[in-house]
Amino acid sequence: MRYPSLLLPWLCCAVAAQSQAPQRQVQIPLASPNDPVVITRVLVGNVKVQSGRFLKPRVRNAGQPQITPFEAGDDWIPNLSFYLLNRTTQTVAAVHINIGFLDTATPTEPPRACVLQLGRIPEPAAFVNTGAVWPQPAGRLPLSFLPGQSMRIALADHLEEFRPFIEAVMPLAEVSSVRIDLTASYFPDGTRFAGGGYSAPDPDHHGRWRGKGVNYDPGFLPWAWPGEPGWPDP
Repeated sequence: MRYPSLLLPWLCCAVAAQSQAPQRQVQIPLASPNDPVVITRVLVGNVKVQSGRFLKPRVRNAGQPQITPFEAGDDWIPNLSFYLLNRTTQTVAAVHINIGFLDTATPTEPPRACVLQLGRIPEPAAFVNTGAVWPQPAGRLPLSFLPGQSMRIALADHLEEFRPFIEAVMPLAEVSSVRIDLTASYFPDGTRFAGGGYSAPDPDHHGRWRGKGVNYDPGFLPWAWPGEPGWPDP
Protein backbone atom coordinates (compact mmCIF):
# COMPACT_ATOMS: atom_id res chain seq x y z
CA MET A 1 0.00 0.00 0.00
CA ARG A 2 1.27 3.47 -0.86
CA TYR A 3 0.61 6.52 1.31
CA PRO A 4 0.59 10.18 0.25
CA SER A 5 3.89 11.78 1.14
CA LEU A 6 2.14 14.25 3.46
CA LEU A 7 1.01 11.39 5.69
CA LEU A 8 4.44 9.80 6.09
CA PRO A 9 5.64 11.99 9.00
CA TRP A 10 2.38 11.34 10.87
CA LEU A 11 2.63 7.60 10.26
CA CYS A 12 6.23 7.51 11.52
CA CYS A 13 5.24 9.32 14.73
CA ALA A 14 2.27 6.97 15.25
CA VAL A 15 4.47 3.87 14.88
CA ALA A 16 7.07 5.32 17.27
CA ALA A 17 4.39 6.16 19.84
CA GLN A 18 3.02 2.62 19.72
CA SER A 19 6.47 1.11 20.21
CA GLN A 20 7.34 3.17 23.29
CA ALA A 21 6.08 2.23 26.75
CA PRO A 22 4.82 5.03 29.03
CA GLN A 23 7.28 7.01 31.14
CA ARG A 24 7.38 5.94 34.80
CA GLN A 25 9.22 7.25 37.84
CA VAL A 26 10.07 6.03 41.35
CA GLN A 27 11.04 8.76 43.80
CA ILE A 28 13.22 7.81 46.77
CA PRO A 29 14.72 10.20 49.33
CA LEU A 30 18.33 11.18 49.77
CA ALA A 31 19.90 8.98 52.44
CA SER A 32 21.63 10.88 55.25
CA PRO A 33 24.70 9.81 57.25
CA ASN A 34 22.66 8.80 60.33
CA ASP A 35 20.01 6.71 58.54
CA PRO A 36 20.14 3.14 59.89
CA VAL A 37 18.27 1.67 56.91
CA VAL A 38 18.51 3.00 53.36
CA ILE A 39 17.16 2.17 49.90
CA THR A 40 20.02 1.12 47.65
CA ARG A 41 18.21 0.46 44.36
CA VAL A 42 14.81 -0.01 42.74
CA LEU A 43 14.00 -2.67 40.13
CA VAL A 44 11.20 -3.52 37.71
CA GLY A 45 11.51 -7.26 37.25
CA ASN A 46 15.27 -7.80 37.36
CA VAL A 47 16.16 -4.47 35.73
CA LYS A 48 17.46 -1.65 37.92
CA VAL A 49 15.51 1.53 37.19
CA GLN A 50 16.68 3.77 40.05
CA SER A 51 19.94 3.85 41.99
CA GLY A 52 20.13 4.76 45.66
CA ARG A 53 20.26 8.48 46.41
CA PHE A 54 22.54 9.83 49.12
CA LEU A 55 24.01 13.04 50.45
CA LYS A 56 27.63 13.85 49.61
CA PRO A 57 28.85 16.00 52.49
CA ARG A 58 32.50 15.32 51.70
CA VAL A 59 32.31 16.79 48.21
CA ARG A 60 31.52 20.50 48.03
CA ASN A 61 28.86 21.50 45.49
CA ALA A 62 28.61 17.93 44.22
CA GLY A 63 25.52 17.08 42.22
CA GLN A 64 23.21 14.62 43.94
CA PRO A 65 21.99 11.41 42.29
CA GLN A 66 18.88 12.21 40.29
CA ILE A 67 15.49 10.59 39.91
CA THR A 68 15.62 8.84 36.54
CA PRO A 69 12.43 8.35 34.46
CA PHE A 70 12.15 5.03 32.64
CA GLU A 71 9.81 3.23 30.27
CA ALA A 72 7.68 0.34 31.52
CA GLY A 73 4.43 -1.40 30.66
CA ASP A 74 1.13 -1.42 32.51
CA ASP A 75 2.24 -4.23 34.85
CA TRP A 76 5.20 -2.28 36.24
CA ILE A 77 3.88 -1.83 39.79
CA PRO A 78 3.24 -5.55 40.42
CA ASN A 79 6.82 -6.11 39.20
CA LEU A 80 8.33 -3.30 41.29
CA SER A 81 10.79 -4.13 44.07
CA PHE A 82 13.50 -2.35 46.03
CA TYR A 83 16.44 -3.23 48.25
CA LEU A 84 16.97 -2.09 51.83
CA LEU A 85 20.37 -2.13 53.55
CA ASN A 86 20.91 -2.26 57.31
CA ARG A 87 23.90 0.06 57.72
CA THR A 88 24.26 -0.50 61.47
CA THR A 89 25.93 -3.12 63.67
CA GLN A 90 22.55 -3.94 65.26
CA THR A 91 19.67 -6.15 64.20
CA VAL A 92 16.57 -4.26 63.03
CA ALA A 93 13.24 -5.63 64.30
CA ALA A 94 10.76 -3.58 62.25
CA VAL A 95 10.69 -1.16 59.35
CA HIS A 96 7.75 1.01 58.28
CA ILE A 97 7.63 2.12 54.65
CA ASN A 98 5.27 4.64 53.07
CA ILE A 99 4.34 3.99 49.41
CA GLY A 100 2.72 7.03 47.77
CA PHE A 101 0.92 6.88 44.42
CA LEU A 102 1.42 10.44 43.23
CA ASP A 103 -1.02 10.40 40.29
CA THR A 104 -3.93 9.94 42.67
CA ALA A 105 -3.58 13.47 44.08
CA THR A 106 -6.38 15.95 43.39
CA PRO A 107 -6.59 19.74 43.93
CA THR A 108 -8.18 19.04 47.32
CA GLU A 109 -6.70 15.67 48.33
CA PRO A 110 -3.11 14.48 48.78
CA PRO A 111 -1.93 11.39 46.89
CA ARG A 112 -3.14 8.08 48.21
CA ALA A 113 -0.56 6.07 50.10
CA CYS A 114 -0.20 2.83 52.00
CA VAL A 115 2.14 1.85 54.82
CA LEU A 116 4.04 -1.43 54.73
CA GLN A 117 4.72 -2.56 58.29
CA LEU A 118 7.52 -5.11 58.10
CA GLY A 119 8.33 -7.04 61.25
CA ARG A 120 6.94 -6.39 64.72
CA ILE A 121 7.46 -3.31 66.89
CA PRO A 122 9.23 -4.39 70.11
CA GLU A 123 6.87 -4.42 73.09
CA PRO A 124 8.56 -1.49 74.92
CA ALA A 125 7.89 0.73 71.89
CA ALA A 126 4.53 -0.66 70.76
CA PHE A 127 2.49 2.41 71.65
CA VAL A 128 1.26 5.60 70.05
CA ASN A 129 1.82 8.98 71.68
CA THR A 130 -1.46 8.67 73.59
CA GLY A 131 -0.07 5.64 75.40
CA ALA A 132 -2.45 3.28 73.63
CA VAL A 133 -1.04 -0.02 72.40
CA TRP A 134 -0.11 -0.02 68.70
CA PRO A 135 -2.33 -2.57 66.91
CA GLN A 136 -0.22 -5.44 65.57
CA PRO A 137 -1.47 -8.78 64.23
CA ALA A 138 -1.01 -11.53 66.79
CA GLY A 139 1.02 -13.71 64.43
CA ARG A 140 3.39 -11.01 63.22
CA LEU A 141 7.02 -11.73 64.13
CA PRO A 142 9.94 -9.31 64.43
CA LEU A 143 12.34 -9.04 61.54
CA SER A 144 15.78 -10.52 61.82
CA PHE A 145 17.31 -7.86 59.59
CA LEU A 146 20.98 -8.40 60.37
CA PRO A 147 23.86 -5.89 60.29
CA GLY A 148 25.05 -5.33 56.73
CA GLN A 149 22.23 -7.41 55.28
CA SER A 150 20.33 -6.42 52.13
CA MET A 151 16.63 -7.26 51.92
CA ARG A 152 14.48 -7.19 48.80
CA ILE A 153 10.91 -5.89 49.18
CA ALA A 154 8.54 -6.88 46.34
CA LEU A 155 5.28 -4.95 45.96
CA ALA A 156 3.72 -8.12 44.55
CA ASP A 157 3.79 -9.54 48.09
CA HIS A 158 1.61 -6.66 49.32
CA LEU A 159 -0.44 -5.94 46.21
CA GLU A 160 -3.82 -7.00 47.57
CA GLU A 161 -3.30 -4.79 50.63
CA PHE A 162 -3.31 -1.57 48.61
CA ARG A 163 -4.80 -2.35 45.18
CA PRO A 164 -8.49 -1.71 46.16
CA PHE A 165 -7.50 1.53 47.93
CA ILE A 166 -5.73 2.89 44.83
CA GLU A 167 -8.16 1.57 42.25
CA ALA A 168 -11.02 3.35 44.01
CA VAL A 169 -9.45 6.45 42.42
CA MET A 170 -7.76 5.20 39.24
CA PRO A 171 -6.59 1.95 37.62
CA LEU A 172 -3.26 0.76 38.95
CA ALA A 173 -1.95 0.43 35.38
CA GLU A 174 -2.37 4.19 34.87
CA VAL A 175 -0.15 5.17 37.81
CA SER A 176 3.06 6.68 36.45
CA SER A 177 4.84 7.94 39.57
CA VAL A 178 5.46 6.29 42.95
CA ARG A 179 7.29 7.64 46.00
CA ILE A 180 8.91 5.35 48.59
CA ASP A 181 9.82 6.71 52.05
CA LEU A 182 11.22 4.90 55.09
CA THR A 183 9.21 6.36 57.98
CA ALA A 184 10.55 4.37 60.96
CA SER A 185 13.04 1.67 61.91
CA TYR A 186 12.97 -0.16 65.27
CA PHE A 187 15.70 -2.00 67.16
CA PRO A 188 14.93 -4.91 69.55
CA ASP A 189 15.41 -2.77 72.69
CA GLY A 190 12.67 -0.35 71.55
CA THR A 191 14.95 2.35 70.15
CA ARG A 192 13.56 3.78 66.94
CA PHE A 193 14.71 6.06 64.14
CA ALA A 194 11.99 8.37 62.84
CA GLY A 195 11.81 11.96 61.71
CA GLY A 196 15.58 12.14 61.27
CA GLY A 197 16.51 11.23 64.86
CA TYR A 198 16.76 8.41 67.39
CA SER A 199 14.53 8.07 70.44
CA ALA A 200 13.54 5.46 73.02
CA PRO A 201 10.47 4.89 75.21
CA ASP A 202 10.54 7.21 78.22
CA PRO A 203 10.61 4.94 81.31
CA ASP A 204 9.12 7.72 83.45
CA HIS A 205 6.20 8.61 81.16
CA HIS A 206 4.39 5.78 79.44
CA GLY A 207 3.41 6.63 75.89
CA ARG A 208 6.17 9.19 75.40
CA TRP A 209 9.51 9.15 73.65
CA ARG A 210 12.82 10.46 74.93
CA GLY A 211 15.34 11.67 72.34
CA LYS A 212 18.72 9.96 72.45
CA GLY A 213 20.58 13.10 71.38
CA VAL A 214 22.29 14.15 68.18
CA ASN A 215 25.44 12.21 69.06
CA TYR A 216 23.74 8.85 69.49
CA ASP A 217 25.44 6.22 67.31
CA PRO A 218 23.85 2.79 66.73
CA GLY A 219 27.15 1.59 65.31
CA PHE A 220 27.52 2.06 61.58
CA LEU A 221 29.36 -0.46 59.47
CA PRO A 222 32.45 1.25 58.02
CA TRP A 223 31.80 0.01 54.47
CA ALA A 224 28.10 0.88 54.46
CA TRP A 225 28.32 4.62 53.88
CA PRO A 226 26.19 5.27 50.77
CA GLY A 227 28.33 5.48 47.66
CA GLU A 228 31.50 4.22 49.27
CA PRO A 229 33.26 1.09 47.92
CA GLY A 230 31.31 -1.96 48.97
CA TRP A 231 27.89 -0.40 48.41
CA PRO A 232 25.87 -3.48 47.34
CA ASP A 233 24.71 -2.73 43.83
CA PRO A 234 25.29 -5.56 41.34
